[in-house]
Amino acid sequence: MAIPSIPMVDFSCFFRKDDGNGIGKKIIDEVGKACSGYGFFQVVNNGVPLDLMNRALELSKTFFKL
Repeated sequence: MAIPSIPMVDFSCFFRKDDGNGIGKKIIDEVGKACSGYGFFQVVNNGVPLDLMNRALELSKTFFKL
C-alpha cells in the first residue's frame, strides 16, 4: 500500500494578475480539496522570503521552550 504524500498547493500564480483563466478559483479548489481530503496541505512558492520563514521558526522554538 502506497503512503499518500502531503498535498502541495502552488501559490506562484496567485500573485500574477488573473487573466480570466480562473487561477484564483483553481487555487481555492485545490486548498478545499486538500483540507477536506487530508486536513492540511503544504504551500509552495508563497512569496515569503526564506530568511523570514527561518526567523519565524526560530522564534516559535524559543517561545515553546518557555
